[in-house]
Amino acid sequence: MFGRLVLLFTTLTFLLLAFALVIGYILGLDPTSMVIIALVFSVLINVATYTWSDKLVLWSTHTKLISEQDNPQLYSVVRNVAARANIPMP
Repeated sequence: MFGRLVLLFTTLTFLLLAFALVIGYILGLDPTSMVIIALVFSVLINVATYTWSDKLVLWSTHTKLISEQDNPQLYSVVRNVAARANIPMP
């Protein structure tokens, strides 16, 4: 799991750096400066994504977290399904 995450972040970083390099050449700007700016931007994006991705998904899907006291029947169904599938309770 962690290896795929590192591969994804590395790939996205290199794509952003390549994009910055091309834009630097096209606009006649210093490509090295563009790559450095893109690297800083990429680090910020990667840290933010790693830190807040779970909250972003919950917010974007309008998910409401519940407890067993909120809806015991739903909790029971989920617990039974998880037990039958031999997976941990989400």
